[in-house]
Amino acid sequence: MKCDACGHDNTKKYNPIKRIISLLEERNGECQKSIIAMEETLFPVKEVPAVWMKHEKYKKKYVKSELQVNNGYKFIVREDTGDVLSCMSDEYKVVDNTSVIQSVNKVLKGTGAALQEAKTFSGGQRALWKWNFPKTEVKVNKNDIVNPQLIIQNSYDGTTSLNIMGGAFRLVCLNGLTIGNVLSNTKAVHKNNNTEIDRIESSINDTIKMLVNIFETEFPNLINTPLRTQSIVDTTKIIPSQYLEDFTRYVISNDMKTYWDLLNACTYVSTHTTNRDRESLHIMESKIYPKITKMARA
Repeated sequence: MKCDACGHDNTKKYNPIKRIISLLEERNGECQKSIIAMEETLFPVKEVPAVWMKHEKYKKKYVKSELQVNNGYKFIVREDTGDVLSCMSDEYKVVDNTSVIQSVNKVLKGTGAALQEAKTFSGGQRALWKWNFPKTEVKVNKNDIVNPQLIIQNSYDGTTSLNIMGGAFRLVCLNGLTIGNVLSNTKAVHKNNNTEIDRIESSINDTIKMLVNIFETEFPNLINTPLRTQSIVDTTKIIPSQYLEDFTRYVISNDMKTYWDLLNACTYVSTHTTNRDRESLHIMESKIYPKITKMARA
């Protein structure tokens, strides 16, 4: 039955996944590969009460088995395959990927953002998306152009919060430069009483505003401020010892003139090192950008 006001056929079930894909196809700059990758992250999920058999010894002779239901836990199930993605407590609030991307599309409409990457891990337990903003850029030189990047993570297994991050993408080496906590890095824990989850759109807006500030004020300052030798020495104090050799080799073999060069030296260490200790790299990456911008302003 069609609505008299808008002509929409109400007998047809609304499919948000198809709507998202059609929006991507309408945008300029969205390649077919990215669209297919996005579609693979947007499978439906459902919550199912966790059920298992409880076994108890009875008079030390035989095992008494009893079906356990409503025990404070639930299964998160992928509907298209029937796979169980996780077993979570009843306090866990599912934030499905489709809802996240719907919110993203509302905010990014008209911004010129282009989907760069979309992928899942461990059969869909976790997902990652990245958008670039090719219309906004900082030119370090004619061969080094940097664009803002929006990065979003989500999970169904409790391994990561809904994480909304701002970063930068360097075309010269096709490497992502994650700027860290200086940007609006919103983490919404999957719990029923967490209001941050209901503020996805505003969190994305906040992140984009911070990106604009970074690109308009802080990056130009890094690019134009001459690098002091003492700042290189100070930076070594926040680089884990196992990466100091890589950092030193980069500094010696490159022409280090500005604080932008210093930031790139640290980024190189975090993205190219072979012996990657995730915890130590995460700590380093969260400290590097605030430290370097502070030294450039001094």
